[in-house]
Amino acid sequence: MLRSCNSGSLNATLAKGKAILCFQSRSQRSATVAIRIRTVTEVGGAGLIFAQFPTKDVDTSWSKPCVQVDFITGTTILSYMEATR
Repeated sequence: MLRSCNSGSLNATLAKGKAILCFQSRSQRSATVAIRIRTVTEVGGAGLIFAQFPTKDVDTSWSKPCVQVDFITGTTILSYMEATR
């Protein structure tokens, strides 16, 4: 699933029990992973893959499994998802 993970942007039926791939937008540069985790939790997602602008920040206080990747890695994951079931 690909979204920016804004509140209300995810379909709970499709997201339930799945890892959600989200891309940070330019307008979200100051947004934290915690906000995206909250959105994924609200729809019953199992975890978050967050493709974002490079950062040196480290935050490990998440309530769901989460991995932060750069845009190249995020795009590679998205390409794989589109090419497979």
